This record gives sequence, C-alpha cells and structure tokens, in this order.
Amino acid sequence: MAGDSFSFFALGDFGVNVHHFIPSMSRHFLQSALAMKLLAQSPEIDLRFVTLLGDNAYPMGVSGTEDVVWRGILEDVFQFGYGLKWYAVLGNHDYYNVAPAQVAYTYRHGYLSEEAGRWYMPANWYSEVVEHKGIGICMLALDTEQATGMSQHSEKGNDIFPYFRKQQAWFEREVSKPECQQAHWIVVLGHHPVISAGWRGSAPHMQPFLDLMVAWHVDLFLCGHDHGSQHAEHMGLHVIGAAAASLPGGTGPVDDPRVDFFHGPSPVFAMFTVSRQQIRGGFRSGENASWLFRYMQGSGQREVRLRNGLSNASFLSCRSSVCQRDGKGRKTTPSRLRMV
Repeated sequence: MAGDSFSFFALGDFGVNVHHFIPSMSRHFLQSALAMKLLAQSPEIDLRFVTLLGDNAYPMGVSGTEDVVWRGILEDVFQFGYGLKWYAVLGNHDYYNVAPAQVAYTYRHGYLSEEAGRWYMPANWYSEVVEHKGIGICMLALDTEQATGMSQHSEKGNDIFPYFRKQQAWFEREVSKPECQQAHWIVVLGHHPVISAGWRGSAPHMQPFLDLMVAWHVDLFLCGHDHGSQHAEHMGLHVIGAAAASLPGGTGPVDDPRVDFFHGPSPVFAMFTVSRQQIRGGFRSGENASWLFRYMQGSGQREVRLRNGLSNASFLSCRSSVCQRDGKGRKTTPSRLRMV
C-alpha cells in the first residue's frame, strides 16, 4: 500500500511547554514527539501533514507571535515534518490569551517561506483540499470554541451565537463545493467532541455540526478536549478523539453505545494511512509507538484489530461519489467490521 498511499498524524491537547511545565507531563510530550519522529523517518510512511486539534498552548495560550512559548510547544519539540503543513485549530485554552496570535503565527514570515516553519492556521476556520498521489482529502477546520461559555475571552465578546451561525453557513458552502464532494475523503477538524465517553461528555453546542456532518456525508471528525483516546460512530460519521498527546488521564468511559474504544491513562497519538479506497490507522502509544487500537477499512472486507478486547466496532466508509464504486464501476456497500 505504500506506493499509492500517504499518512498523517493527529494530536490534540498537546501544548505542554516542555521548558516550564511539570516534568512528568513534559516527559510524556517529548516521548510522543520522539515516537512520531521515528515513524516519520520511515520512507514507507510518506508523512504528508499533521493535524493539531486545539489546546495548543497550556495553560494560558500565547501572547503573540514572538512569545517564547512557541519554542516549548512546537519548535524545540517536534524535530520532523519540516516543509509540511501542520493544520491547527483553536481550543478553549488558546482563548485564555491572544487567540488571533495563533493565526498570525502562520504569516509571520510569509507562509511556506524558508523561515516560516510548519504551523498552519490561516484563519479561525478554513478549508483546503489536500491532494497527493492522486488521492484527495477535503479538510475543513472549525473553531468550536466560538459557541461555548468561554466566549468572553474572544474578540467577539458575548455576541457569539451569530458568529457561530456564520461558521455553520460557511461550512455548508465549503463542503458542498464540487472539489470537496469529489474528494475521496472528507475530514473535519475541531477541538470539542460531538460524541465523547470522557468525563466532560459530548459537547451540546456541537449538535448542529454533528447534524451537518451527517447530512453532508463527512467521513471523519478529529477532535480533542477530553484528554483521552476514543472512537465513536453515529449514522455513518466516525469520530476520533485524539486528546492525550501530552496530558493523558481523561476518565471514562461514560455509557454511550456509540463509543466502542476509550483509553485514558497514557500518552497517545493517532495515525492514519490513506489511499483512494482505504484508510488504515488508529491510536499509537506515545511511549513506544505500539498500536493500542488498529483498523483497516476499504470498499471490500475490512477488519479491526484491538488490543483491549473490545467488540461491536464499526469504522469508516468512503462515501463520496469517487469511492462508492469499485474498480469495475460497481457500487460498493461497506461491510460490518469484525474483531480479530
């Protein structure tokens, strides 16, 4: 699969400043970064981008583009992925300081100049079609903080719901565009979970986006916030909570039949390998890169390998017009996954 596929990482709630944080938490973060670096060095991986799912700087965000915190959360930590885009979204902790500085950091030298680095957050919310090796991913990045009780920290003040409705209207415009609907996969990034078995539970203010993602046949929603690693499924939408890159320990699971995997006690990151007809991936330990949860999905037989003895899993199906037909032009129906 290596010849016609590429990979990406997903990590949320990662922003521990290794120079000024609790040593044990800094160690978790550095272990995860090293594990990802070793994987990224493999030519079989073909790493194309990284997704950063909010709470990018603990505990109080950043004060500006020249804040020394940037070195402790990014530049001195991740020694790989230079020249690639690291797609980032805002979380609640990022609003405790100057959230617009995280957008401005994208442009500080002119994006993709030699000095600009990897960080990519061109706006509070944005979209982009990633194409590589003839494989297309339509990616939409949300600012999920804009409808929560923390909105008083934003430049929008308390007039938050019109702002959030504006984002919903933008989402529908972007996801309905031909270049998005014709992509092999549709992936959405956000901080707050639409479904969660963690102690915070599913975010009520995300219900409108849950409905929109189901309606527009989004394949995958990547999120953070609950400091655990989890998978859930709802009406064809699959939710990966990758919220334990540096601050694990999220409690759960809350009883929710849509959630079939939850892991809280150790640092974890998510990894995906994508082809036209298949996604392989899951959760890897930040301590040694071993798999905690692994799946393989395609238009034919698919299987999941779990290390924790879980059952009744279902996973992704590529449901865009590009992926609904097999190599002979026949429409395919995703099969139920079996546990092995």
